[in-house]
Amino acid sequence: MIIGIKKSKEELSKLIEKRLLSRLDQGMIKEVKNLKKTLSFKRLEEFGLEYRQIARYLQKKISYEEMVFTLQKEIEHYAKRQMTWFKRDKRIYWVKNYKEAEKLTKSFNEGDLPKLLDDSKIKENPIGGDHTNKNAAIDAGRVTAVQ
Repeated sequence: MIIGIKKSKEELSKLIEKRLLSRLDQGMIKEVKNLKKTLSFKRLEEFGLEYRQIARYLQKKISYEEMVFTLQKEIEHYAKRQMTWFKRDKRIYWVKNYKEAEKLTKSFNEGDLPKLLDDSKIKENPIGGDHTNKNAAIDAGRVTAVQ
């Protein structure tokens, strides 16, 4: 079973900002500086979003504020692409919050998932698709969370 907890665009943006600032506070810039001792800026920029923007910052191509703003926007765009990908996966049961996810997981573990899906609003995927083969999730024998 795969459970997705749907977040509003605003909530997702706040979570991304919180994670980004936390990573910066935990020493992401220092990590890139240490990597720079053995790698070129060009190579660092190939590592991904955060490394690319931090490398640009360390080269004084952008300010700290520009780096944070650009990272925030790029990560939000990446999250949007991920959601587009997840929307296509009909195996995902989308719920509104952790409480609904816990209820769904408990029903799955107790073997009552088809009844829960018949008795609740969870049976339809609010992002797209439906879950017509409810027993397939039970036969999968695993619980995975997607956020």
